[in-house]
Amino acid sequence: MKLFYKLIQGDCLKVLPKLPTYSIDLVVTDPPYGFGRFKHDDNFCITLTKWAFVEIKRILKPHHHAFVFVPKNERLPKFISAIPLKFVQLLWLYKPNDETFPRGRWLQTSEAILHFVNQSWKEEFLNKEKYVHDCYVHRNVGNEGVEGHPTVKPLSVVKDLVSSCFEGDVVLDPFLGSGTTMLACQELRRSCIGIEINPKYIEIVKKRCFGRQFLSHEVEYSFDVYPKKEPEENEV
Repeated sequence: MKLFYKLIQGDCLKVLPKLPTYSIDLVVTDPPYGFGRFKHDDNFCITLTKWAFVEIKRILKPHHHAFVFVPKNERLPKFISAIPLKFVQLLWLYKPNDETFPRGRWLQTSEAILHFVNQSWKEEFLNKEKYVHDCYVHRNVGNEGVEGHPTVKPLSVVKDLVSSCFEGDVVLDPFLGSGTTMLACQELRRSCIGIEINPKYIEIVKKRCFGRQFLSHEVEYSFDVYPKKEPEENEV
């Protein structure tokens, strides 16, 4: 079984229409939250997520699943209503020892993970090798040893979400960030297509994921920049 890891630098709203219909087995992603903590993370986040998932609905196979990290504030129901897939349930990521942000008298130590399915739920399209609780507890502090990205998700949690599909399946992350979804796919023998608009984060992904040696199976790596630069008239 040959696996592939395709990294694309570009705007996912321009890249997703290029992907074939029903070519993706699972989506795991962490779109911008709209907190304004870094570039591309502004009040446009919900509209951006909605437009991205309009295309994802086309390319995600019927009865297959998507997991989306979102904040648990007033934006949570807006994210649910913006994503044109069938909402299944809320999962939680609890980080008791991590950095917190006060809201009123409550410290924000948790995040929501939205679980969707395309069209309708069918048991055979969900890998159930093991059962887990619907609240992931992550006690480690820090950004997984990754420098240069402010919101690295726990690899152990992303790996468990990725394990919802089967070996050899294709996982998509249209907001790849530091590349945790791709790294999880590598460790679990799933293929991955990752799209990231920020060239700084692209370099982080290359450092974490590209050039790794896998002795037990064939692996194909590719890196694209979209849109591709058109040659000038005077270029050969």
